[in-house]
This record gives sequence, C-alpha cells and structure tokens, in this order.
Amino acid sequence: MKMKKNKLTNYLKIGILFFGISLLLWNCEKETNENFSPTSYNITIDETIAEFSINFNSENFRFIPKKPIWKDVK
Repeated sequence: MKMKKNKLTNYLKIGILFFGISLLLWNCEKETNENFSPTSYNITIDETIAEFSINFNSENFRFIPKKPIWKDVK
C-alpha cells in the first residue's frame, strides 16, 4: 500500500512541476507593442549629432576607438 502511495505522490509532484513550467513558459511569451513604430520619430541627423556632442562623455567609453562616421548614418 505504501509503495502505491509513494508512486501517486511522485506522479502528483511531477504533474505539478510540468504544470508550473508550462505556466512559466506561457507567461514569458513575447508581447508585441503595436504603438511603437520606428518611423514615428522625426529626428534629423543634425539633431542627433548635436545631442551626441552634448551628452557623449568619452571618459566613460574608452573602449570605443573612434567617433561615429556621420556621413554614413541613415
């Protein structure tokens, strides 16, 4: 009788484990944001260059060897 009870509890534990994993994976699905569009921002390259020159601190980014090549920006 005890052997059947142990098997039943093991099956219940495994079932709860699989159920929990499936809930975890179901909740981690990628959510899409329909309001975001990369073309919704109207920032010119000149504004970007100005913002970069104001806020960029080369002391914090020593691993970057060069400044951006602005003529190739799209």
